[in-house]
Amino acid sequence: METRIDTLTETPAQTQGESPAAKFVRARVGSLTVVPAAAETVRRNPMRALRLPEQDDPVPGSTRMLGLSAWAALLVFVGMVVAIRVFVAIVFEPGPSWLVPTVMSVGIAGTVCGGLAFATVHHRWLPWELLGVASLLLGGNLLLVITQL
Repeated sequence: METRIDTLTETPAQTQGESPAAKFVRARVGSLTVVPAAAETVRRNPMRALRLPEQDDPVPGSTRMLGLSAWAALLVFVGMVVAIRVFVAIVFEPGPSWLVPTVMSVGIAGTVCGGLAFATVHHRWLPWELLGVASLLLGGNLLLVITQL
């Protein structure tokens, strides 16, 4: 066993009868072994874009956050108009039976897109694209409410 004083790690000596996993062990930190990731198991995770910011992520710019917040606030205000109109329709005249579930489903999808825009704030274009999708969904909802109620 070779121990390095500067990093407090030790490298195990290679033995003849080792298991295949043991030959990848490069060092030990205390009682924990450090095993490098195999090249074939390291793949790009597409869901990595949809995450909350971490400690080492840079702080997003103020203008970027202001722009995202302003666009999201505009979506909220227009969405409230649609929601109030649908609520009034539910109470007084429901209209077609498919309208309320459709408007609610599309509204939920738009809300998820708006939330994901803030979760992906560190990407260059993805938050803006997600807010664009949310705007299209809200526009579709507004069109449905105007034409059907």
